[in-house]
Amino acid sequence: ILSGFDKGICHVSFSQTNSGAHLAVVDDSLRHMLSVWSWQRGSRDGEVKVASDVVFECKWHPTIQNLLVAYGRGHFSFFQYNPATGVLTKTVATFEGRDKPKTVLSLCFGGDGQVITGDSNGTISIWDPKTCKTVKQAHSVHPGGVYALALAKSGKLLSGGKDRMLSEWDVNDLVRSRRPIELPDEKGYPRVILHTGTDLIVGTSSNTLLSGSLEHHGFATLIEVS
Repeated sequence: ILSGFDKGICHVSFSQTNSGAHLAVVDDSLRHMLSVWSWQRGSRDGEVKVASDVVFECKWHPTIQNLLVAYGRGHFSFFQYNPATGVLTKTVATFEGRDKPKTVLSLCFGGDGQVITGDSNGTISIWDPKTCKTVKQAHSVHPGGVYALALAKSGKLLSGGKDRMLSEWDVNDLVRSRRPIELPDEKGYPRVILHTGTDLIVGTSSNTLLSGSLEHHGFATLIEVS
């Protein structure tokens, strides 16, 4: 049992490059502290403040050792963890130009290790995790915000927005691979996308789970909670 937190826990993530030996935890205190634990020993090895505002998610990078990313309202940062010293070095991601979003809403990782974000401006950004800078952006592709991102088994990027659209993209150039699909108004907009290999499972803002595919241009309701 891990203890010693001032308030509740809002996010946990197991490291992927060392068989889950490290656990990252973000608490719900005013300082939104990120701590790294050797959970099998029950020891807290490092700690750093994430941001002053709400943290939506914190994840270990799947292929780069000791790299964490965290995002939320008004912030998006990379954290390099040093297991020898317990130090977490924070690098704030910089959005180029005047089009800085108020909120980063979604994140996934590309097949080549890229970090991909969706934000409140409706922009999808691809980041180099080594420089913490953008290498490609597609602006205003989902009016109202990009609320869901996922990498398909094919290597294509899937996105869902406040506009209720589901889109598929080529990760290298952020060009749409096919015509997007619009979900019915009563189903809400996508909040989570999961690719099972044959179908997409989409969780929406109206507490609905949909199953279908972009290829067949249709989705069926699996679960609907009123």
